[in-house]
Amino acid sequence: MTNDRPQLSDRILRYLDGELSPAEMEQVKAHLAENPDLQAELDRLAHMESRLVALAAPAHSPPEIDSVRRADSRSRSRPRLFPLALAAVLVLGVSVWAFLAGPLSRPSAEITWVEPSLAYAAALDRFIPDTVCTTPETFREYTQEIFGDDLELAALNPEVELVGWKYPARYPSTRQLFSPHSRILLAKVEGKRAIVLIDLLKYDRPIELNTRIQAHMFRRTIGDFVAYEITPLDRPVVLDMLRD
Repeated sequence: MTNDRPQLSDRILRYLDGELSPAEMEQVKAHLAENPDLQAELDRLAHMESRLVALAAPAHSPPEIDSVRRADSRSRSRPRLFPLALAAVLVLGVSVWAFLAGPLSRPSAEITWVEPSLAYAAALDRFIPDTVCTTPETFREYTQEIFGDDLELAALNPEVELVGWKYPARYPSTRQLFSPHSRILLAKVEGKRAIVLIDLLKYDRPIELNTRIQAHMFRRTIGDFVAYEITPLDRPVVLDMLRD
């Protein structure tokens, strides 16, 4: 299922960009006509697109947000649509997922995995923590409460600003990064936005970063934890601050 996600994003992108065949377009339109809730979500995406375009303004947007919005050369005519396609996967949910993705990407009836590319794009769009807990003491207490085990800050780095923690509460319980315990640590590294996906090692699964995302992903096991740093830099920095 993981390997099908880039195909799904491409298909949603082609639909939003009007590149599906006439027959496929008519099929999607007919499906949406029968499902007004899905049509309403697509209407909401139009507003999301305008937000993404505003975020892409050079005077107000850091380079890594712009990089998330840049599609490959095949679709440079409308570069802002790829993050919109990523948002569509997050917003429209399982019904339109199964319909647009076709038989290759039908999710499990129990769990639908949220891929790291989608989590990264969503975090960059709204880089606001749900919980702060970024001092060594509160960091340790928070991880003990959430995971039942301590994850500690080994050292503070003057080039790193820990912004806080996000959790995928807006996803249904059937949509998970690794498990219901998964958390996302937001950080600014050398002024650039990065995230760290954190969970217990026993819930780890193979994940990949979509090649259209102009960022790097680094994995590290830390005691009973697994952590993935997704960053525009070519090296992990936040991971070096963590210890069991």
